[in-house]
Amino acid sequence: MRREALDAALEELRSLFPGKSKSWLRKAVLRLGDVKEGRDGSYQVEGKRELGDWKPVYLVWYSEEDGRWHCSCYFSHFGFARQRDVCTHVAAVMLYRRYKKALEKAERRRVYIAEGEVECRGRLEANGEL
Repeated sequence: MRREALDAALEELRSLFPGKSKSWLRKAVLRLGDVKEGRDGSYQVEGKRELGDWKPVYLVWYSEEDGRWHCSCYFSHFGFARQRDVCTHVAAVMLYRRYKKALEKAERRRVYIAEGEVECRGRLEANGEL
């Protein structure tokens, strides 16, 4: 069921950004486990060097004023391009919210879940995939 929820969330994100590359979507998925909800409606996304991050944590929030998501990386070097292209920190938060909603919907009925962790040394992009 978790895989179905993730697939549904990913498809929804893909439909919002039809021109985005597989790499962009993959990075959003890789960041999914690094998203933490804040009390004020903001989110923290842990930075990952292997994904090109240079800060340990990025702050993501939604602005009602301009109706869009913002990331603290937008206020750094190349921030304008990151904002224009929508960074993968924001994509991870959008995916997280959709995934969480899909799981909550699924849990209203009987669900059986089996989990497993896989470590693939030397192949970072495969960690956690079954």
